[in-house]
Amino acid sequence: MTRSGKKLVATAILTIFSGCKPTDGSVDKSTAPALPTGASNTTNNQVGNAAGTGPLLGGAHLMNTADFAPTPGFNLTVLTQNDVLQDIQSDFFLYANKPDRVPPHPCTLLLDSIPVQATRSSLVLAGTYDTTACANQGANATASARFTSMTVKVRAIFTCSDGDLSSFAGKTAKDTKHLAMLKVCRAGASSAEMVSSYQYVDTRGTSESSTAITFSGTSDLKPCPVSSASVDNSCTFIEKKSTMSSGSNGVTKSETLKKYTVQKLTQNMTSPANIWYTSGAMGISYNSWTGTLNYSGPTVPPTYALTAPGSAAPVRGTLNVSASLNLSGSEAAAPIPSQVLASFMRRFP
Repeated sequence: MTRSGKKLVATAILTIFSGCKPTDGSVDKSTAPALPTGASNTTNNQVGNAAGTGPLLGGAHLMNTADFAPTPGFNLTVLTQNDVLQDIQSDFFLYANKPDRVPPHPCTLLLDSIPVQATRSSLVLAGTYDTTACANQGANATASARFTSMTVKVRAIFTCSDGDLSSFAGKTAKDTKHLAMLKVCRAGASSAEMVSSYQYVDTRGTSESSTAITFSGTSDLKPCPVSSASVDNSCTFIEKKSTMSSGSNGVTKSETLKKYTVQKLTQNMTSPANIWYTSGAMGISYNSWTGTLNYSGPTVPPTYALTAPGSAAPVRGTLNVSASLNLSGSEAAAPIPSQVLASFMRRFP
């Protein structure tokens, strides 16, 4: 698929999370949007209730550590410096509180509509969602293209060690944003998983299928300790996207592997004006690029040092605030932007 074709895919997919237009074109700002048709919001093996103190179980893991290894037969996408910078600049996981200056769409974020399962000490959001119709609304708005299928699975669990989460029972994920700021929980442990897949065709005969897996927690897929003041060194964010495209030039198989590793991060969650982490660093591994992002204040842009494959000298600079999801470069080919899960993860302390 061409670069412009990939941007079309990303644009359509982005509508799932930034908003999907109602089929009649109307705008209803008075009520929250319903989940897409066919969505399932149940979790498996749940125990406990809203008044209890026992944890809710979100069912089995959606992935295992072996899933993040390079896939045989797939080639790592070659990334330019601009590709890497544009992508990480828009990643929510690198922000303590990423500004959102994009006007909300009537469909709003899909993840915001997921029902909450909660007890006093735990909170679970999990389910499988058919997002094909919403994706095609976005595709039809830009060009003649079609998703034949798209599915998103999510599983997020947060356990609170300093607070009471029972009031969130029956609410939606939108109500859980930044629990530390809501002063209902200032410390705990959290993990979040997402698996997404799609099949796509366009009028030029190009077809594409892709699967993305993303995880936030520890490197062995366990919840990582977080609080309103710090993020534990065991915390990491991992993403793998595998894409197969077929067209006039034959079949291509490409892949991106991204990992962020927390290094003594502190944060001040008392104000939404605190955009960046207060101190510490984030290790970055993105395909063959490696580097570090260093923080020096909640309102001070962090500095980066990124080393290209085969290079000895790192590229240095300052990260700028990105107000919206990125739709250029390598991220344009992404079936589900990594920012979505990272943003979801940042709801917790």
